Amino acid sequence: MTLLVDVRREGEHGIARYTREVVTRLTVPFEPLEGPAPRLPLDALTWRRGTLQAHDWVYSPGYVCSPSRARQVVTLHDLIHLGHGSWKYRTYYDRVIRPAVRRAGHVFTVSAASASRIRDWVGPGVTVHDCGNGCSEVFHAPTEPAVRPTPYLLMVGNARPHKNIGVALQALRRVPDVGLVFVTQERDQVRAAAAAAGVLDRVEVLEGLSDPDLARLYAGAVALVFPSLEEGFGLPLVEAAAVGCATVFYAGCAASREVCGEAGIAVGSADDPAEWASALTAVLDSPDVPLPDVSTHTWDAVGARVDATLRDITGLSRTT
Repeated sequence: MTLLVDVRREGEHGIARYTREVVTRLTVPFEPLEGPAPRLPLDALTWRRGTLQAHDWVYSPGYVCSPSRARQVVTLHDLIHLGHGSWKYRTYYDRVIRPAVRRAGHVFTVSAASASRIRDWVGPGVTVHDCGNGCSEVFHAPTEPAVRPTPYLLMVGNARPHKNIGVALQALRRVPDVGLVFVTQERDQVRAAAAAAGVLDRVEVLEGLSDPDLARLYAGAVALVFPSLEEGFGLPLVEAAAVGCATVFYAGCAASREVCGEAGIAVGSADDPAEWASALTAVLDSPDVPLPDVSTHTWDAVGARVDATLRDITGLSRTT
C-alpha cells in the first residue's frame, strides 16, 4: 500500500500555505505527488496517480482529485464554489469530488462551519474530520505597529462576490477622518470598487507583503473589517486577534462567528452601509474591543491532527 501526498500547490495564497505547513509536519510515511501546480477545475492527470491500485491512498491538502483506482482524501476548505463559482466548478464538485469523497469515506476540512455544510452536501456514510487551520507564529509574537499619517482600517483578502467588500467601502464614505488599507492580489478590482463607492482617495491597496509586514499592519490598524458572507475558516480574523487587532465582521457568516464568538463587533446586516458605518464609528470611538482567544490555532496542532487522522484512515505506522 502506498500513500501519495499532493504537494503541487505553490505560492503564498491560502491553500498553498496550508499545503506547505501541513506536509512539513507529517510523520506518516508517504511519497510526494509532484508536478506542475494543478489547474482547476480540471486537474491534469499525473502518470503516478494512474499507476495506483485500489488499496492505495492519495491525500490532497486542497480540493484536488481526479478519476483513480486509489482512494482519495481531500481537504475541502469550504463549499463556496458551489454558491459563487462557475458551472465548471459546480460540475467538478458534483461529478468528481463528491464521488471520490464518498468512495474514500473520509474528508478533511478546517472548521466546524465547513464541516456542517460538507456533511449535508456529501450525504451519509462519510466521516468529516475538522482538523482546523493554523496561524503563523509571527502573528503570535510581539509586533511593532505600522505607522500611517492617519488612523486606518484594514481589509485582507480578495474581491470576489462572497467577500462582500462593497458594503464596507460604502460605509467608509460615512466615516470621515479614517483611511482603509486593503491587502489583496486583486488590486484593479478593489480600486474599481473603491472608485464606485467614491472613496478611492482614502484607500491604499497593497500586495505581496511578508508575514512580518502584514503583522505590523494588523498591529497598527484601528480594526480589521471583515464583511464576508461565507468563509471556510476566516484566517484574517485569527491573524488580527493574535496580533491584538479588533475586528468588525458580518454576524451571518458562520465561520466568522465560530472564530470570534462573542468578541469583536458583529454587524447584523450584510448590505446596509449605515449599519456598517455605525460599527466602524463605534470601534473608532472605543478601540478596546474584546478579542477572541486564538492561541490554539497553530500549525503544529493542525499538522498533528492531519497526521494522526491519516494514520488512522490508512493504517500506516508512524515513521521513526
